Amino acid sequence: MVFYSCKFGNFLCNSEQEKEIFEVASKTINLWTVLNHKTNIHKFLNPFYHESGITEFLNPAISANQIQFWSNFYDRSEKLFPGNISPINAVEKRILEMMEEIEKRDIKLLEEEIQLKKQLLEKLKSQPLDDTKENSVTTT
Repeated sequence: MVFYSCKFGNFLCNSEQEKEIFEVASKTINLWTVLNHKTNIHKFLNPFYHESGITEFLNPAISANQIQFWSNFYDRSEKLFPGNISPINAVEKRILEMMEEIEKRDIKLLEEEIQLKKQLLEKLKSQPLDDTKENSVTTT
């Protein structure tokens, strides 16, 4: 692979600043110089390309009401493998199942907590309040 050879400075360093610090431009070759050289350019040109002289660019419609979902492209897994669920949908389905399990467990824990608090409240209601012990002052 070209980027493992360290011959081309395009693939070295993490920023332009690092390239300047390490003087990459003076120590390596730029990949584009090699690719665009007249002796190599024929190796990298598309043989099926025919220059037509058209200078217009694609002008895609980007308004929200003109955007279409390509179901023939994105929904292929169900059509290619009927009855099978796509890997992405399988993960999504499992996440939803786990969320439901957690929600059920949380509800069960809350119900148990409510039940315990009701029992404690009933127990406290059944015990008579005896303020006399706390409010009486013993004199010696």
